[in-house]
Amino acid sequence: MRISIVGPGGRTIRRSEHIVIAEKTLGRHLRDGEVVHHINGNKQDNRNCNLLICDRSYHRWLETKMADLYKQEHFGMMEKTQ
Repeated sequence: MRISIVGPGGRTIRRSEHIVIAEKTLGRHLRDGEVVHHINGNKQDNRNCNLLICDRSYHRWLETKMADLYKQEHFGMMEKTQ
């Protein structure tokens, strides 16, 4: 979900809610290369306990691993993940 925030000069900025929540919790903006991952996979669940800040590489690995586990559980197939 995107939310509106009043930015510099009174300008309205649209930002993803999970990023705004993560940044508020951290007390800083995300650094270059940092992303916010929804731990339970539900992108509507923006509770702090469901948000993980990680780098893009780890996020890509995590998403692939979760997809592999889903396939294994639901279809009995497993892709190899390093």
